[in-house]
Amino acid sequence: MKSKILKISIVGRTNAGKSTLINQIVGEKISIENKKINTTQETIIGVKNIKDTQILFYDTPGSNFLKNINNQSKNLKKNLWNGIDESDLILYLIDSSLVNINFLYDQLDKIKETKKKIIIGFNKSDLIENKKLLPIISKINQNYKIESFLILSAKKYIGIDQLLSQILKYSYFSNWIYKDDEITNKDNKFILSELLRETLLTYLHKEIP
Repeated sequence: MKSKILKISIVGRTNAGKSTLINQIVGEKISIENKKINTTQETIIGVKNIKDTQILFYDTPGSNFLKNINNQSKNLKKNLWNGIDESDLILYLIDSSLVNINFLYDQLDKIKETKKKIIIGFNKSDLIENKKLLPIISKINQNYKIESFLILSAKKYIGIDQLLSQILKYSYFSNWIYKDDEITNKDNKFILSELLRETLLTYLHKEIP
């Protein structure tokens, strides 16, 4: 059986649930989750093997900073676009309960310059009635070429199997990059340091009103 591969970048503003989604997909916490802006500062890759196909998920920094010009945002922007450039497909993740259509259009206008296929995932669907998303999906469809729209709740593992099934069709024949038992590009030392950082961020978030 020939091996196949797919590289997909998960893009979206802070707190859209990108890290939570990747952690659920790979089955372990490899990317920290916190409400603080730009908790994810480096591009972390999650690896999911399904039969003969290896899917690489690029967890990118939040895209809020795209118009900022400070030194930190420049580094984050570089990491974001590195993830996009490496990928074959883009999953743009949206917090369903906080849809800002003008912000979304600005983001899609920039991302579509890559000429890559885009899937939109409405995450945190457990916080909103799905019927409220239908007019939003219709508006987006009128203005952009989107491969598909998915309704998800990464936290409650809703729609993830459908997502995996949907993106498998974009895979192509190629050798796997990671071994069968590898789930990320980061070593244990990095993951441990990130988990400690998550604990600290969570503590500070509770302490600061």
